[in-house]
Amino acid sequence: MILVFFRSANNHCHFSVLRIRWIMYPGFEIFCDMPVQQSSRSRAFLELTLVLGLTALIYGIGYFTDNNALGLVSIAAAWAVIRTLLRRRHSGWGEYGLCRPSRWKRTLALTLLGVAVLHALIRTLKPLIIKHITGAPLDISRFEAVRGDPLALFLGLLIVWTVAAFGEEMVFRGYVLNRTAELFGFPGKSRWLWAVILSSLVFGLGHIYQGWTGVILSAIAGMIYCGAYFLDGRCLWAPILIHGVYDTSAFLILFFGQDRGFLGSG
Repeated sequence: MILVFFRSANNHCHFSVLRIRWIMYPGFEIFCDMPVQQSSRSRAFLELTLVLGLTALIYGIGYFTDNNALGLVSIAAAWAVIRTLLRRRHSGWGEYGLCRPSRWKRTLALTLLGVAVLHALIRTLKPLIIKHITGAPLDISRFEAVRGDPLALFLGLLIVWTVAAFGEEMVFRGYVLNRTAELFGFPGKSRWLWAVILSSLVFGLGHIYQGWTGVILSAIAGMIYCGAYFLDGRCLWAPILIHGVYDTSAFLILFFGQDRGFLGSG
């Protein structure tokens, strides 16, 4: 194990205005950092309140009025607000990991592994969650139009790779995860663990239209995306690709009517 202290923000996915510490392991790095100042914590709280409050407002209106389009608008609005906040401090999405991966082979390997793990976990955990926790099936009625319809499949995949893969990962794994970690003043990996849990719970609640089974499964998926984010050196490309490829495979399974056999829906 090698400990390195530095201030530079020149390397891929390495950025900070604080002194940071990297713990190097063979093949990947896990990010740890120093205590966050009170002013930074207060700013993180105010920004998170603004971003999540606006997102929840728009999403809630869409949910209670059955306007599915507002769910997409809520992510776009969150992205726009975050972009404005970043520009105000003369920064950009690279601060949260939207940068060229330092090792593409590792990123692609994490993508394949992450998609396989997600499929395995969902097939294994969904019946257990339904039986022992929620008592209700996963609600995929919003996506029924995709079944056997090439145009609906095309539009669905367009949304998957824009709003879901890029939009949600930039908002939740990029911004919300990092800003939530700043709310905790203690140093070390424990505050990142809490940030993973809290940001994944918020991500899960954003899938309430799939019922409480969908909320739990989406929160678990959020933790997988967080894990990929850290294993890829806090670079967003791994979770973006995992999210996009997994959702694409799920849409294709639904399109060909194989969801009951493969995904176990219902």
